[in-house]
Amino acid sequence: MKHGRTRDALRLLSSSPNGNVLQLHDSVFEMTSTGEQISRSVRDILSDKHPKGIPSVYSSLLQDNPAPVNPILFDQLTAQSIYQAALHTEGSAGLSGLDAYAWRRLCSSYTSASQDLCSALASVGKRLCTADIPSEFLCAFVACRLVPLDKNPGVRPIAIGELPRQIISKAVLSIIGQDIADATCPLQLSAGLVGGCEEYMQFRNSSQTLPRKILQNTYRTSIRVVIPGNGEISSSEGTSQGDPLAMGMYALGVIPLIRILTATRPQVHQVWYADDASGAGSCADLCGWWDALCSAGPNFGYHPNPSKTFLVTKPEHAEKAKQLFAGTNVSICAGKRCLGAAIGSKSFTEEYVRKKVCTWVEEVKSLACNAATHPHSAYSAFTHGLSSRWTFVSRTMSDIQNLLVPLEHAIHEYLLPALTGRPSCSSLERSYLALPVRLGGLGIANPTETSAPAFLASVKLTAPLTSMIVSTGTTEIQLDYNLLQSLKRDISSENHKSLHQKAEGIYKLLPPSLQRCFDLACEKGSSSWLSALPIADHGFHLNKGEFRDAFVLEI
Repeated sequence: MKHGRTRDALRLLSSSPNGNVLQLHDSVFEMTSTGEQISRSVRDILSDKHPKGIPSVYSSLLQDNPAPVNPILFDQLTAQSIYQAALHTEGSAGLSGLDAYAWRRLCSSYTSASQDLCSALASVGKRLCTADIPSEFLCAFVACRLVPLDKNPGVRPIAIGELPRQIISKAVLSIIGQDIADATCPLQLSAGLVGGCEEYMQFRNSSQTLPRKILQNTYRTSIRVVIPGNGEISSSEGTSQGDPLAMGMYALGVIPLIRILTATRPQVHQVWYADDASGAGSCADLCGWWDALCSAGPNFGYHPNPSKTFLVTKPEHAEKAKQLFAGTNVSICAGKRCLGAAIGSKSFTEEYVRKKVCTWVEEVKSLACNAATHPHSAYSAFTHGLSSRWTFVSRTMSDIQNLLVPLEHAIHEYLLPALTGRPSCSSLERSYLALPVRLGGLGIANPTETSAPAFLASVKLTAPLTSMIVSTGTTEIQLDYNLLQSLKRDISSENHKSLHQKAEGIYKLLPPSLQRCFDLACEKGSSSWLSALPIADHGFHLNKGEFRDAFVLEI
């Protein structure tokens, strides 16, 4: 936390063991498409996951020549855009050994030298976007470090690219990202559309701004994937893991396949998030949609995996579904995890949330143990990272507030006493501390109180996109972004009003001494220290005594 690496710090709280790092000569069990487990070497599994390139199917290619991209578009790629991209880049080190933290420092902390570095990266980015570069010049630029993890069963390959490539790609996306989102809306949600993941976005319309040249330069030949101490393999198919442009490229590339499926089975309401395809309809229509996907998908480089495909049905339709999907190896179930939430029967979703809550409770208790000696770091880890783990579930699943009671109990009885060095607070004090920092609180919200409003806000924000997906089933219409901005302002205004009413109610119940503290804490800038990450290099970190003294003065 002292280096601002919140994600890395939160990994230490998890009680679930991460996959062990494997060697190429190791043997592991892998699940086949028929559901059987077989033993194979890591090298063979990785080779299958990185197959040799195959020729494109002619029918899957655009038959007309797209208009050339005007190079002046990428004049917007400046040292400032590189600087902003570097500040928002995270990740481990590639083969060079420099991680995102090091590159943020290089691009921001050395005045004129950092400015020169950002200018140089911007020049490289413009060159990649506007000129043909021999592939041998980019070999090191696109090379990746591979870490094979034991998925049990199977192998999870984690490819880590060089940070300069990620920074440049992020800067390019800041220029053309909106055009990609417009081109893929509303059926492909992975290209940066507002509310896309919570909703779970016209290909030719974006051809003027699609950065074809940079994709040609970086994907023209095979990419070296190096396993330190174990050799290397070659990646010739698909996109590179960790490349910010990969998601946009995939989102655009799959649009022709989505159109074919829409024309084949218009009764199925389909929506995609990258390569995760979902469809809703009757069992018979979904069976036809699945057959069409298996038939047309390989022509576009999309190979459906039946062993990882699930059909969620109501109990009364389960038998019919089994008959229709017999022999396909598609699993029939009452519920399934989907993008960090769950869909299906009420009993399944509630059990899913209960398991999540048990995990979060243990993490809160673990954080409370750290808070006893490092309260400032623990507080920042909670507000800047840990609390977001149940925020997404709250926004995507309804009526779960009662299931979050154990989580609130852990926050109330373990975390808050550890942070403040005081016994468990009263219900009034808990409500006070749940207020945002700008209103005098600590910003440690009560999840049982925020889950229902968060879900309603999500439903309201994604309503236009939901309507487009359900009623149209086409990518030939555009989302009204002005409407989305208006909805966001309305939601923010309602939330602001609700919090102020809550703060006024709490203020009236406080004793005069705490009312004076409340007034001081609400003054502009008085509580800003609570919102800052405890980065030691900037002098923002407070030790145990300093944090608790500041807390006493605050409250």
